[in-house]
Amino acid sequence: MSKRIKIIVFGLAGLLLLAVALYQIPHVKSVLSWRIEVWSTYFKNIVDPVGKMPTPVPSTPFATFTPEPPTPTPRATVQLTATLPPLPAQVSLPSPKYEVQGINNCGPATLAMTLRMYGWEGDQYDIARIVKPIDKDRNVNPDELRYYILNEAGWLRAEFRVAGDIDLLKRLLAANYPVIVEEASTLDPQDANGPNDDLWDAHYLLVTGYDDTVEVLTAQDPLRGPDKKIPYAQFMADWKPFNYVYMVVYFPQNEDEVKSILGNNWD
Repeated sequence: MSKRIKIIVFGLAGLLLLAVALYQIPHVKSVLSWRIEVWSTYFKNIVDPVGKMPTPVPSTPFATFTPEPPTPTPRATVQLTATLPPLPAQVSLPSPKYEVQGINNCGPATLAMTLRMYGWEGDQYDIARIVKPIDKDRNVNPDELRYYILNEAGWLRAEFRVAGDIDLLKRLLAANYPVIVEEASTLDPQDANGPNDDLWDAHYLLVTGYDDTVEVLTAQDPLRGPDKKIPYAQFMADWKPFNYVYMVVYFPQNEDEVKSILGNNWD
């Protein structure tokens, strides 16, 4: 082997070792892992594209019957008086230290920002190690986030429900409770998983404020930035695919207050 070839071989080997060493740096690994996963998925979908969904087989309807109408029983009418206080036109909770999400990490990053508002010290990777130890795990459910809170931040409590709305978010915010929501989102075209990818994605946000005068919510978005303003109508449209799911974190001594805000949604 000539001297020149030896130099080239050793040079390439050195570059390879340097690349491996750099890849062990957490930030570098997080960024590159994301890109490698996107590129590999894109290539797979070119070589073996996802086919069309099969045509559903029509089902045979079951026989139905019409029940006899029940006999109504007269009841005394009770007049209920609304006790909910009027809401302020604007609420803006102090924004937590912002954290940009890592690969498939919007859930842990959103929860990390939420917990910081309650005195917790840590980051999304502390949470991810428990709820999604595999980077390629693309989905974190609300019950997994709640599991982390109850087991790793035991001085706090958390509940999640569906069928939320703007009014409920505003009532929680007015009582100083930030709210985690999961909604539909759109990927950056650079993150497409194939040439025919519709770019649909699930995404977590932390809602920290609202303004009725311009009808916007303020959200900490671990992908797009802090204090993002989202119009009510757009927020509801993006929230709908996830059945308007929301999560509230609170101190145990405040549980009665949270119950009163949620009302029938608590049960």
